[in-house]
Amino acid sequence: MAMDMKVSVTEMKFGLTDARECSYLAGRKARNLFLDPAREPSEDTAMLLTRAGFRRTGDHLFKPYCPDCSACVPVRLNVREFAPRRRHRRIWSKNQDLTIKVRPPAFREDWYQLYQRYVVTRHPGSDMCPPSRAQFRSFLLSRWSRSLFLCVYHQSCVLSIAVTDVVNDAASAVYTFYDPEQQGRSLGIYSILAQAVLAKLCGKRYLYLGYWINGHVKMHYKLDFSPSEQLMADGQWIACGAHASKCP
Repeated sequence: MAMDMKVSVTEMKFGLTDARECSYLAGRKARNLFLDPAREPSEDTAMLLTRAGFRRTGDHLFKPYCPDCSACVPVRLNVREFAPRRRHRRIWSKNQDLTIKVRPPAFREDWYQLYQRYVVTRHPGSDMCPPSRAQFRSFLLSRWSRSLFLCVYHQSCVLSIAVTDVVNDAASAVYTFYDPEQQGRSLGIYSILAQAVLAKLCGKRYLYLGYWINGHVKMHYKLDFSPSEQLMADGQWIACGAHASKCP
């Protein structure tokens, strides 16, 4: 869909991080291309870069920049045409006792405690550990982004929070954290379904799901949503099969 963008890439300034050990593929080095954080991006800039495969963390927009590796493939879901699979319908039905509330982004102690439990349980030994309140703020909050927290409650207890950006004709799934003791609920998948519903209700066309990495088993769930598209090296988005084996 053609849109009138009031910004061009030539007006932006970018930088490169130093090479570091890749968080996803052992034995590989990774670098990120990032937008100069000295200037807050406009909504048009954020949209343009999201379409180009950039992601947000805190106040920063970035994308992998690894000349010898192209494993990280941006994926987005067409929410207008999304048809939940049988597995998705089972998960949605199983969680009918939950309540979804849209909250403005903020730091709250109970939200931080949920984040802390999730990070310690799901990402032990990673560069996210040990989590801290300062990390929560710098990672999930932003001065300029149009964001919301999609909070999932069981009665008065928060079980999951999906940090979601709203960018022009799309929503972007920034990060989701949930109660690690509630594995039977499949809260990660449930949160994506909730984000897809929210995006469609808001008249958006896409939900950006971040990067799929071929061969990384924890990423395969992203291609279980259809119709999905992947960003090619030439900057074009193409339809992707519902299963990882159908993607390059």
